[in-house]
Amino acid sequence: MAKKVLIIGGGAYGLAAGTYLAMNGFDTEIYEMHNLPGGVCTCWSRKGYTFDFCIHWLMGSSPGKSLYNVWTELGAVQGRKMIESDIYLKWENREGDTYTIYTDPEKLRQEMYRLGPDDKRIINQFIKGIIAFSKFDIPARKEDESFGLMFKMMGIMPKFIKWGGMAIGKFANKFKSPVLRQFFNDIYGVGAMEETSSLGIFFMLGFMAAKSNGYPVGGSLKFAQAIEATFRKNGGKVFYNHKVDRIIVEDGRAVGIIVNGKEIRGDYVISAADGYTTLNKMLEGKYSHPKYDTAFREWKTFPSLVYVSLGLARKFENMPSSFSFAAKNPLVTEDGKLTVSQVFIRLFNTDDSMAPAGKTASTAMISTFGYEYWVNLKKNDKSKYEAEKKRIADWIIDECERYFGDFKSKVEVVDVATPDTIIRYTGNWHGSYEGWLPTRKSMMTNLPSKLPGLENFYIFGQWSSPGGGLPPAGMGGRKLAQEICKREKIRFTVK
Repeated sequence: MAKKVLIIGGGAYGLAAGTYLAMNGFDTEIYEMHNLPGGVCTCWSRKGYTFDFCIHWLMGSSPGKSLYNVWTELGAVQGRKMIESDIYLKWENREGDTYTIYTDPEKLRQEMYRLGPDDKRIINQFIKGIIAFSKFDIPARKEDESFGLMFKMMGIMPKFIKWGGMAIGKFANKFKSPVLRQFFNDIYGVGAMEETSSLGIFFMLGFMAAKSNGYPVGGSLKFAQAIEATFRKNGGKVFYNHKVDRIIVEDGRAVGIIVNGKEIRGDYVISAADGYTTLNKMLEGKYSHPKYDTAFREWKTFPSLVYVSLGLARKFENMPSSFSFAAKNPLVTEDGKLTVSQVFIRLFNTDDSMAPAGKTASTAMISTFGYEYWVNLKKNDKSKYEAEKKRIADWIIDECERYFGDFKSKVEVVDVATPDTIIRYTGNWHGSYEGWLPTRKSMMTNLPSKLPGLENFYIFGQWSSPGGGLPPAGMGGRKLAQEICKREKIRFTVK
């Protein structure tokens, strides 16, 4: 009789682990609090427009990279058109200086020379690193490991050590050019973000240079639904609107879950849900690990977001898809604790599926660590909460009218999400959109999937993988399924 695995959370991590387990004959069930798969890997529709919350780029978006093989196994990329952009972002400061981040390393080098003629040494190091990472591959599957790959890993290790150990804030300050220094501080300087390891920039731009870090047409929800379809095809079951209240533990062994007062039994329990909720509510604070205790006490998280989505009755042809520009009138919110002086907006101008013909979906992100402000405002004064959302949306629209022109009169749909929204739909601790920041401290620490004194239970997801994101979901889901297969003496296969 097949062993039964209960998975808490139908985000990318839960879907990936569940799919690989279902492929290997386990009776696998996913319990998800929302009515859709994907968690933060999601989209929503308003009046014909679709607004994407997650994928700006997908590492391993093209053949030739090991991650692409994982996405193929999960059924996430077959038949999906990928947009590999020539420009990642166009940035502009208050003085009118512009910086275009090209995905071609040589174009980027010349652009940086233009802005920092006295910074050629650090610019050349930066570009050399991007080129090196463009040729590097992450061994997402053991099957893709080879002597050549191991040799490349040895060759790139000095760059791993150098850039992995250098915080973005420190990297930014290496530039003499005030424009380049300001760019890196603007993009990565929110709260504790400047403590993030520089390594992520090299992976991002390296994979973009290799044309394997594209955007999947149709967006994040289609991506998650494709994995869900593979999960179901292999016999997996998903139960939506099923929020798990508690994990049942008997004699030091996880034996089931409680959902809406109903007891559901299984041989294994995997929590791919919020880590804090898992440890302190579902397990009632009875099981943990010193590394998790340290992390929740000391580590920094990614911020939460105020997320403004706009449906626009116009096209933005022959323009980049992402812009960051200085606001003419900075926004002050959260009772004066947050000042926003830069507008980050994304135009889905290369994906016609996201809007009616001749129109464009767009999203603007405001990073914040003030999740409590939004939770309390929603709870205590709903009318003020709605008014503040409208005020922020109006600010975004006014600033975009000044920057783009022909903008304000074209707005047909306005939708605003806050940290309270993120917490309500995902349960993420502090409303963080991607778990732990990959700082020099956290990225070198592997958080365990098993807890002392608790058998047949695994904690899995962005709270066990510093840096979060989709690649650890696909790779980690495969690895976790392999571990359980090994324990059950089952030969791991992919169907």
